[in-house]
Amino acid sequence: MSPLQAMQISLDGIVFKPSDEQVRADCLAPFAGHELGCPNYGTTYGCPPYAPSIDEFKVILAEYRFYYLVYGEIVLGSDTVDPVEEKAKYAAMQLEVDSFIMFLQDTLENVFIIHGYGCHYCERVGEGSCACPDEPCRHPEKRTYSISVAFDIVATMNTAGIPMELNPADGSHVYRRISIVASKERLQFDRLFQEFEEYRD
Repeated sequence: MSPLQAMQISLDGIVFKPSDEQVRADCLAPFAGHELGCPNYGTTYGCPPYAPSIDEFKVILAEYRFYYLVYGEIVLGSDTVDPVEEKAKYAAMQLEVDSFIMFLQDTLENVFIIHGYGCHYCERVGEGSCACPDEPCRHPEKRTYSISVAFDIVATMNTAGIPMELNPADGSHVYRRISIVASKERLQFDRLFQEFEEYRD
């Protein structure tokens, strides 16, 4: 069964980080294997410092009418399950969500997508790495933005009634891959999920 889920939310239900300074600090915070912070920082127009500011995101999103959380969800962590198998299941869930978002990117117009780690559209269509920062964006209508560029995704999920923690406590085994999709027209996700299955067959 597909792990894909979608929930309509309101614009007011999208929670932003407290400041642009916090966004940049989060991007540059060291983590395992990346002592200088996120390697996507400054390399795509979908990531800081070239992505819109929080105030600019609010203006952009206000131009749309419908807002959706689109996410994959999987339960992991059973003591009786092989860790390698669990890791493979998690990777498969992430790929499912990523593939669906790329399907939306390729097939829909008038949508604004916040997903993953910056924008990699040019790489995906064989045009090489992002033109950032030396040249203008080649495909601004297809650009996607990192989920971390302005948004408090944990608070947004909790506001939508989906309990979530950034660092789940022991005993919490729900893992997700999350996107926000804004559209100027109402989206029928039952139909889109079906079309996605047909699209990739």
